[in-house]
Amino acid sequence: SLKCPSETDARFSTLIQGASNNREFLAQPELRGNAVSIKDSLKYKYLIDVDGNACTYSRFYWILRSQSVPLKHQSSFIQWYYKGLKPFEHYIPIKEDFSDLADQVKWARAHDNEVKKIAKNSSDFAKQNLATEDAYVYLYLCLMKYHSLFAKK
Repeated sequence: SLKCPSETDARFSTLIQGASNNREFLAQPELRGNAVSIKDSLKYKYLIDVDGNACTYSRFYWILRSQSVPLKHQSSFIQWYYKGLKPFEHYIPIKEDFSDLADQVKWARAHDNEVKKIAKNSSDFAKQNLATEDAYVYLYLCLMKYHSLFAKK
């Protein structure tokens, strides 16, 4: 069974798809909690991003900007800017099955100077690459590539 490190405060705040298939597991009161606002989340040094039905576009976006240390759940879901992010430079990776969550939290606590750099790097990356204009440039490049693949020659 999945257990969070004792110093990790994580709960399910909203249950949508799949909840009816996991009633017994989700009935455990220690797994449920109230949603935490972005403003209140910014008080934390470490913020974890967990994908669900898709990647958590808006959550990871503001975590990168937060100046907190991102811990990123690895999954097959990707966003347009993920190729620019590097593990242990912009975030601390967490295996898809969370089997290394406790070890990664311990590593972060033992390497304060490194995690401060990770937090700064992630915030700098967001400032340099995640403006609305950057998304439009990426979309433009994708459309140009698409056009080049299918345009009559």
